[in-house]
Amino acid sequence: ALTISQFSRQQIASHYPALKNKLFVTYLAGTLAHNQSRVTRENHVVILGRVEQKKNIQIVLDAWEQISRDRSDFDAKLFLIGKPGFGSAQILLRIAKPPLLNKVEWLGWLPPAEVAKQLASSRGLLFPGQVEGFGIPVLDAWAVGVPVAVSAGGALPEVTGSAGLVVPNNVEAWVA
Repeated sequence: ALTISQFSRQQIASHYPALKNKLFVTYLAGTLAHNQSRVTRENHVVILGRVEQKKNIQIVLDAWEQISRDRSDFDAKLFLIGKPGFGSAQILLRIAKPPLLNKVEWLGWLPPAEVAKQLASSRGLLFPGQVEGFGIPVLDAWAVGVPVAVSAGGALPEVTGSAGLVVPNNVEAWVA
């Protein structure tokens, strides 16, 4: 049987021990085609994926609030790109009022070409999920030359390796 990461392999083997020696990791590839020759970086960063509680977006929102409060010169925007999921109503309500109003924007689901454009023009991808089985948005960001910061949970450290910033699951770390 094939799976997408060592993390996923360990998860499956913990529930089905008989499969342990029959599971093989086959890593995934990015999903975005990017053919823009010259892109201007804009003052925003992106969180890409379904907008829901289990994606740990709240920790980045907490960090965004703190940075905005502590640094009067902080004017970067955060774009959330993805469909709504479980718990998205609370997240969307939070960004629709101060202190995140006009600092965080939900762009919703976008076609792949628009996602590539938003990523390519960003200063980076933030991916705070704690139990990701892989993390395709990391590969998509790299495909357009954008740095990534990922959480220390799930398969993200495995996928990112030393090519991105791996951030512990606390607000202070995300602020830094």
